[in-house]
Amino acid sequence: MIENLDKILIIRCGAIGDVLHTSEVFRSIKRSYPNCQIHYLTGEIPAKMLSADKDIDKIIIIDKLTYKKVFDLSKTLKQNNYDVIINLQPSLKLRLLAFLTRVRKVLNYDKNLDIHAVLNFYNTAGDKIKNLTFKNELKLYIPEDVKQSVKRAIPTDKKFVVIATQAGPVREGKKWRIEKFKELALKIVEKYDVSVILTGTAQDRESLKIFENIHPEIYDLAGRFNILESAALFSFAEYMIGADTGPLHIASAVEKPICIGLYGAMAIFRTGLVGQKHHSVKSTKLDCIPCQKRFCKLRNGEYSPCMDNISTDDILCIIENDNILPKK
Repeated sequence: MIENLDKILIIRCGAIGDVLHTSEVFRSIKRSYPNCQIHYLTGEIPAKMLSADKDIDKIIIIDKLTYKKVFDLSKTLKQNNYDVIINLQPSLKLRLLAFLTRVRKVLNYDKNLDIHAVLNFYNTAGDKIKNLTFKNELKLYIPEDVKQSVKRAIPTDKKFVVIATQAGPVREGKKWRIEKFKELALKIVEKYDVSVILTGTAQDRESLKIFENIHPEIYDLAGRFNILESAALFSFAEYMIGADTGPLHIASAVEKPICIGLYGAMAIFRTGLVGQKHHSVKSTKLDCIPCQKRFCKLRNGEYSPCMDNISTDDILCIIENDNILPKK
């Protein structure tokens, strides 16, 4: 077992949800080794999400990794004298990077689709480093000035629900029809005395034009906020509703909103929402759920039947049962 840690490097690039799911690795280390320096190597967008994290001492940004960059970066990383590298990326280039850095111990992630991703990432270190303890929770730090800036930009004084439509490119089995999001938003503002705020990237704006002028309490803020500002927005919401993508998991890691996640191809036991107050919704009409595959043989255009079979009533029933939104 590894102990007496002074400095470690954690590696995980790629999707922001995956990076967020690695957080219990470094938090468990900080709990047991509070003086250990933790460096985190990741991509530019996840780096912004982690930029205010109190348990990370340094963030190293790398994008578009080439073999030349692997060799160059390994020379720089050698100078940091890490005790351990925890490589949470199943990538040949990043395994090579960890090897070339020549630390005394490299712990490589072994993907296991039979357990939750948070536990899977944790086990990479938890089984090898002495005195670590697992907490099944996510936490994201947001600077107070960012929260206050976003609070001033919220276009309503009412309680509100955030909907992340993910109208742009999304992995198969994770995309819900924009028309269903529209139906859901209208039903919420018609039944409850709340506003609905739509979020997304600037690329989503064209698809979100179907929301224009449909109701005075539906606001489109797609492309308005960066990743930390979006997290701040979620922290003021009553609910955050979205598919199994980064924004949903970010919302589950901030204090306030109840999250409702829509799940198709991916298994809830693998990437379901972490936290007792949240809801993970799936279709009950298909025997092939969850296939956990990247491509769907039954796909109709850009939509898979596993997502198409989730209805707006499935979500509205959850909101009704929670009984926290003020009715009209």
